[in-house]
Amino acid sequence: MKQIEPSKTNKKSAIVSLGTRISLSSDNVRSVDLKFMREYLLNVLGREQVDYISKRTKKEAGLDYFKDTTETDFNDYDEIYIYNASFNPFGGLFKDEALDTFEKLYTFNGDVIYFIIDPKLAPMDFAGFLRARNKNGDYIFGTDVKVRDFKRHIDPEIVEGWTEKVWKRMKIAFDGQDYEKYCKMWNSSSPKIKGTYKWLNEDAEWFNMWIAEYYAINERLELKLKDYEKVADPYDLVYFGNNRQNERNKVIKELYDIPEFKKYCIGFDPQLANTDSEKYVDHDELFKLIGEKCLATVVVGDNTHNGNIRTARFFETMLLDVAAFIYIKYDPTKSYVKDEFLKEFIYVSSKSELKDKINKIKTDKELYKKVVELERKEILDQFGHYTNK
Repeated sequence: MKQIEPSKTNKKSAIVSLGTRISLSSDNVRSVDLKFMREYLLNVLGREQVDYISKRTKKEAGLDYFKDTTETDFNDYDEIYIYNASFNPFGGLFKDEALDTFEKLYTFNGDVIYFIIDPKLAPMDFAGFLRARNKNGDYIFGTDVKVRDFKRHIDPEIVEGWTEKVWKRMKIAFDGQDYEKYCKMWNSSSPKIKGTYKWLNEDAEWFNMWIAEYYAINERLELKLKDYEKVADPYDLVYFGNNRQNERNKVIKELYDIPEFKKYCIGFDPQLANTDSEKYVDHDELFKLIGEKCLATVVVGDNTHNGNIRTARFFETMLLDVAAFIYIKYDPTKSYVKDEFLKEFIYVSSKSELKDKINKIKTDKELYKKVVELERKEILDQFGHYTNK
């Protein structure tokens, strides 16, 4: 495996998906990633043109940079980026646009690059997945009945040849520190099953593509940096995010299980004493809600994040009007923070340490203010150069 530097040239680039249709009209993390992925390619890597290629609907009809898969020649582009996607289709029905993209990538002559920001969505071999789902020697798959015929046939030559022609030459754009480390972790923990699609290519070339870092600075920065008037009795701890139902939840329950602290969980109910919870809150409301009603939070991640990938949540909590503590396993070498005071104060390894440090900021308003200001400065000093002018 070889780490390379991404070229900074005026290439023509396109962004595709091998999973769900590309949609830019929502505020969910997928749409936000895709929006800033295009901006990053234009503003940081200096691409001349960056288009999305997917199934186009009326919502995208006015966007000249959104092309329909069936009407587009992939070879009009120098490089194609595959946005990280889940290959396992809901209900066993493959989206037609995903199969269109799969077929067109087979005849594409330029660079194929898989972008990964969510470590759950690894660059597995999609052709291997299709081969494993093959029945009776015919590559016929269920597709979205609303789009075309319910059954779709794929040329066996494409399915059989895709691994060698596309997947093995695929480069990796990784929003993390070390793709090789991630790759080895994935392959060592993947189940040994029929086919090759569960494995990652350990010979792939890869480079860093810092999308989360980029949009941390450019997404609603004025709302993140606003100072809020705290309510009289704020929550001691807040957590906001999806219910991952994995090892991260275990860490949250362990660290946040402090009965005497008032806690607030946005996104799911962690089933902890003295905790209020509610479902998803839009960012425009979320930052104000946290700034006014909460004192502290803890940055935690999945095992595949730890020591490798800085999540969007890390940047948001460091910029918001809340004291962000970092669970030591998330950044075991304390490399994400440069300030010596923060290195000493905001990293926590246990519930008792977290409790002690939160009690300190509760009784010392100047300490709380110092932590918030230094955390904001940390992110702006390191990544402020990404600000769009």
